[in-house]
Amino acid sequence: LLSIEFTHYNQKISGIGVRNIHGGFEFSSKDNLAISQTLKRKGITLIPYIARSRSASLCIFESTMDYLSYFCLAQQFILELPQYCDCLIVGDVSNFVQSILEIDIYERVNCFFTMTDVGRTMLATLKSRDCRKIVDYSNLYFQYVSLSGYAKSSQNS
Repeated sequence: LLSIEFTHYNQKISGIGVRNIHGGFEFSSKDNLAISQTLKRKGITLIPYIARSRSASLCIFESTMDYLSYFCLAQQFILELPQYCDCLIVGDVSNFVQSILEIDIYERVNCFFTMTDVGRTMLATLKSRDCRKIVDYSNLYFQYVSLSGYAKSSQNS
């Protein structure tokens, strides 16, 4: 996780980001954390639980904010979430095919997709490839569009 600042049309923009596998950044502005965007090159972001090794299980997220929400919720024990997993952020639907290649090596894949057509399609695609290892966690936040929406509401209560 990195603090990022840049100037765009004479406006200073700051926020947080994570580096993707192509050297770009999945970025969220401090002014609008709900919107993630890619700076430089698009690509998936793979965050190993233990540096330079692979876990048996993976948690996959559509956006950086859903990953950050998972991380915060897991630390606060608000939900029963999988632990000791590598994490993968798709970042953009165009990266989904590359995500599938990474997923193949894991024994278990914990999915935290949005409750949208895109999220449901990604989940259905993964299940059609190997349904035994795919676990859908969207039932934990079924009243919200995303895990980050759930996290935001639980923070306000």
